Amino acid sequence: MQKNKHFDTIILGAGIAGTTLASILAKNGFSVLLLEKGTHPRFAIGEAMLPESALWMWIVAERFGIPELKNLTQVETIQQYVSSGCGVKRLLGFVYHKEGEKQNPDEAHQLISPSSSLISESHLFRPDVDHYMLKVAINYGVEYHDLTEVQDIDFQEDGVQVRIKDGEEYSARFLVDGSGFRSLVAEKFNLREKPTRLRTNTRGIFTHVANLPAYDDCIPQEDLPGQSCKWQEGTLHHVFDGGWIWVIPFDNHSLSESSLCSVGLMLNGYKYPKKDIDPEQEFYSIIEQFPSIAKHLKDLKPVRKWVSTDRIQYSSTHAVGHRYALLSHSYGFIDPLYSRGFISTFETVHSLAGRLLEALKDDDFSVERFTHVEKLLATKIDHNDQILYNTFRSMSHFPLWNAMTQLWLAYLILSDVYLFRSCLKSIASSSSSPFIELDQEEPYPMAKAPFAETFQTVLDSYEVLLDKVDAGEIPVEEAANQMLSLLKQSDMLPQSVYPWGNPQARHVDFRAYPEPIKPLVSSGADDIPLALLKEFFDIKVPQPV
Repeated sequence: MQKNKHFDTIILGAGIAGTTLASILAKNGFSVLLLEKGTHPRFAIGEAMLPESALWMWIVAERFGIPELKNLTQVETIQQYVSSGCGVKRLLGFVYHKEGEKQNPDEAHQLISPSSSLISESHLFRPDVDHYMLKVAINYGVEYHDLTEVQDIDFQEDGVQVRIKDGEEYSARFLVDGSGFRSLVAEKFNLREKPTRLRTNTRGIFTHVANLPAYDDCIPQEDLPGQSCKWQEGTLHHVFDGGWIWVIPFDNHSLSESSLCSVGLMLNGYKYPKKDIDPEQEFYSIIEQFPSIAKHLKDLKPVRKWVSTDRIQYSSTHAVGHRYALLSHSYGFIDPLYSRGFISTFETVHSLAGRLLEALKDDDFSVERFTHVEKLLATKIDHNDQILYNTFRSMSHFPLWNAMTQLWLAYLILSDVYLFRSCLKSIASSSSSPFIELDQEEPYPMAKAPFAETFQTVLDSYEVLLDKVDAGEIPVEEAANQMLSLLKQSDMLPQSVYPWGNPQARHVDFRAYPEPIKPLVSSGADDIPLALLKEFFDIKVPQPV
């Protein structure tokens, strides 16, 4: 049978971004060739969701009619349709450690997610999840070639020519690069910034392990903080001066058939420069400095080889050009702290998909049509870099870390509610127009949200105070007190909701959230709090039929 040689779009890389975009294009009747250098199922990290990442998946699925993607936004549908090897995420947990000391249970943070019929968070076992989305793309008619190494890409005036190492050639009207750090388009056009403009500087050591005991079971009960969720029920972060460790269990609920857990160490390159040492040996040399971490992570049982990276930050000068666009991880990356990977992925797919569909319909691929995608990627990576750079600086002392974590948690909550509002507006109006409006916000979604300017002002002030701490101009405690005072005075979230700025305010449980925010966050599709929406966000939405 003669192979098809010409396509509307060629996508490089069959990760979750590439397969989602391929599914959208194919469902709309366009021919797609998906080229993958490796094969599936395959190992990948980026496993912990946030409400914001689940909401972005829901938005992309709803706007572009990909119900299979919506299966990833609920624990139950993941178990039913995707994989029995994924975990649940009921909380976001941070436990701060000091070298040579037993962990102080008062130096910990929990954010417990609300119950919602719209979305829930999971720990995604990426080999299964990415393979599932590949099968979805194939079912929509995407042509998929794995173990395929691209040798050259030729961008011509009227199209794109891709030559494979075995001599095969394919052409398309447009090319999307979702191949990640080793982006062929970035390499061809010398798009990588060298050195990167990003200030965050971290490297990683990680693997998957089997039968890891819960942290809750490894330390005395009197050393647990007495909060309303077990650490095992969500994503646990062990934090210390110079780095952090993720613990992402896939075996933390009764429906899971997995015995695995993802464990990774991120080190601040300014404090821990790269060493010529075995990664497992370096991992244990770090954790043995912290008695409570050592109790939890001693005698790990890796099921795959440890991975050690160089500095993981990279960025690009451009994200779009003549007949091409980069997806988020081909454009740049910062650090997995705060689980921004899925958010960046689906923000970018959401922004690119609508514009590319229109370009394909019009047969007009002028770069100007895609400038919003570039603005989104460029400004968002700088925004996230400022947050993460200063977060790593704050890890030097718990009072600074506490102030930074409170600020980020407040921002996280407001971002979730803002996206949730768009979802409720779409349901109430039976229309995707709220998502199109979200897509048109400049320079990226939520940049002009009611809380965005206030958050940026507080973040900038935090950075100034951290600069003064680093310069020895102000004591740590004084800086931390000023940071918390700035947060309290900002009124990003009312004090009636939670005592932001109180140094003891380290436990946010949405399941017991005070009125009137709780109905806004937790109500499902059949019970939309329209009056509350109007009151808090000054929007007009029609009554549901």
